[in-house]
Amino acid sequence: MNEVRRNRPSTCEFTNEVKLEALRKADWCCEECGIKKKDAVEGHLEIHHKVGIAVALLNHPELSHAMIASIANAVVLCIPCHHRMDSEDPKHHEEYAKELRSIYVRHMQLEFARDVDSFIL
Repeated sequence: MNEVRRNRPSTCEFTNEVKLEALRKADWCCEECGIKKKDAVEGHLEIHHKVGIAVALLNHPELSHAMIASIANAVVLCIPCHHRMDSEDPKHHEEYAKELRSIYVRHMQLEFARDVDSFIL
């Protein structure tokens, strides 16, 4: 796991656009405790992968790098909540992985429907 953590593909990291979208979506507050950015430690909020990169790469190869780095896998946390979430039991990764898979399946179904529609026309 540490080897994967050290060699994380940059394609799994959140882009600045995704980070900004996550912050806006969370109204610039920690999604765990609700603290506003201006009141957080050092006025700082972090964007956390619900399904961690190392966990996804090792245990969920069906998740693409794009899904791992998507807004669907982002949660805004203050530093204490981020540390708490990182130290918790990793079972929450499984729940989030299922959620990401279902988002991916819906996305693929929509893509397929669009392809069929364009083929028929």
